[in-house]
Amino acid sequence: MVSALTSCLLCAGLCAGLCARTAAADGTADWRIEDMGVRDAWNAGLTGKGVKVAVIDDQVVRDYPALADADVTYRLALSHGDSCHGEYDKGRTMSKRDMTLDTADGFNMTHGTDMVALIVGNGKGYDGGAGIQGIAPDASVIAYADSFPTTGPIGGFFTGEGCMDADGNNAGQVESGVTDAVDSGARIINMSFGGGGENWYYPQAALHALRHGVILVSGRNNSTDAGLYDLVGKPAYTQYFPGTVTVNSLA
Repeated sequence: MVSALTSCLLCAGLCAGLCARTAAADGTADWRIEDMGVRDAWNAGLTGKGVKVAVIDDQVVRDYPALADADVTYRLALSHGDSCHGEYDKGRTMSKRDMTLDTADGFNMTHGTDMVALIVGNGKGYDGGAGIQGIAPDASVIAYADSFPTTGPIGGFFTGEGCMDADGNNAGQVESGVTDAVDSGARIINMSFGGGGENWYYPQAALHALRHGVILVSGRNNSTDAGLYDLVGKPAYTQYFPGTVTVNSLA
């Protein structure tokens, strides 16, 4: 079941930034469901039930209609303290008690919302329109907020403004989210971002995941430059850590 769900997550990852716009206007499932084998998986009873997926991304719009019935837990994996503030705008804050957004904050969609809905969304949108249909609607998700969203297509880009705690540590330190996700029973960790600099704290967290049989899924840029790193990996990068399932981005 986990392998089948991973394949579905790869479909979702390949659609990142596009699928939300391709849902049929009459509310029927979009092309990912009909043309990429997802419905066949559902018919075989593979709906994600019993599988926990962690999504590390920016803040989620909690009242997005497609997430109304979804099993989603929200977390902020800070290394120090219980809250953080914007790296540039200190008026933006998140805490372990409240790390989500809602439409009253002026956001209808964010990148993190898109990624979570691509997994467990029910297909419902605002005002009765079509929304994002998840490929594993019966899965459970732990959504880790690693940054504040930026405005733009589908709610923003892959990474937004960092959230800093009182000691100057960034909530976007991926190793904290990965470690917490593994210890919380996640079987798959989805990281729809790539292109960041070296992080030599990350390999220990990634090894912790692989030793527990957790599948790491990461996005990468669409560079076609050949390189040995595509074959042997670059441990300090989430998208090239050996053993990671890496997919190209699509926006």
